[in-house]
Amino acid sequence: MLIFPQILAKAIGPATATYIASASDVVDRATYTFAASAFGSPTLPAGALVLVTHSRYGANPHTGISTITESSNSLTKIDAQINGQDYVDMWELTGRSAGALGSIVITPTGALVNRMAVDLYVVENWASTGTAVKSTASAPSMSVTVPALGCVIAGAFSNTGGPNATWTGTTEKSDGDVDGSNYTSSAADSEAGGTVVAVATFGGGSSAPAGIAVPFGNS
Repeated sequence: MLIFPQILAKAIGPATATYIASASDVVDRATYTFAASAFGSPTLPAGALVLVTHSRYGANPHTGISTITESSNSLTKIDAQINGQDYVDMWELTGRSAGALGSIVITPTGALVNRMAVDLYVVENWASTGTAVKSTASAPSMSVTVPALGCVIAGAFSNTGGPNATWTGTTEKSDGDVDGSNYTSSAADSEAGGTVVAVATFGGGSSAPAGIAVPFGNS
């Protein structure tokens, strides 16, 4: 009698977005280096390392970010939104093993940037990255299609309006006051399959806002 081995499919859990920590630097620099200690020296689970960066450039328009590395491993830019001097983008390092966070090195394009802030996330059970949705509305609004068992991460930047943004459509994870006049915020939700309309409203209004939201899937 032939005995055929039973092949069991490995269950893949939902893609989950976990906020880790934020860090910022108000000094004009051609390169920004954030030691792991700036984020609390976390040990990260395996998955995709996702960075939301917020920055302001002394000239108009902002010329963007050229490269980001973590422990000398290069991240890939997902997309970016520029609104005059203000800028927000999202980067990822997929297939990262579990372990201690390394130094984050950010190199702007072209010239000194006036200030830089970073929100750090990990997407566990990552398998795919969807198309970014961007906004420069006074309250940045991003309508994102999230796959079933997927998740979404969003970020926003404004140079007015105060440090306490309010999010609707997704769950606020961080607020940042970079230097008393430039403000950052980010949000995320897991297992948020369907259409998510993520809206960030900075208190007192906003000037030259920029927003971005990206869906991630487990297949």
